[in-house]
Amino acid sequence: TLDHKYQKQLEELGVVWNVLENQWEEMFALLVQFQEREGTCNVPRSHKEDGSNLGTWLDLQRKLKKKKTLDHKYQKKLEELGVVWYLLENQWEEMFALLVQFQQREGTCNVPALHKEDGLNLGEWLNAQRQLKK
Repeated sequence: TLDHKYQKQLEELGVVWNVLENQWEEMFALLVQFQEREGTCNVPRSHKEDGSNLGTWLDLQRKLKKKKTLDHKYQKKLEELGVVWYLLENQWEEMFALLVQFQQREGTCNVPALHKEDGLNLGEWLNAQRQLKK
């Protein structure tokens, strides 16, 4: 085993013992930075944060969760920060909520094809839902 004196000297110099865990924590810190600035953890896949591929990293975390191989402590930290695991389901629910908002205000679900609600293409989304039903 490594002599305690040598271990202390290495640590004081900045040696990291668990490199993978350290890399994960660095990426998580970038996700926190992104979330604080953008108000969401939905990082575009191609997004780089401070030169690091944050979008790719978050995509990998989602894949690991889906395969049930994401470390539970990491999953918990990501969930506490607000990471959405199933983006398509979340996007559908968000658009449905906008449709409810439109219906309550207008008294109808007859959304014009090009109508945007809160900046999102609600008319296009509803038309896509109609196509999927066919």
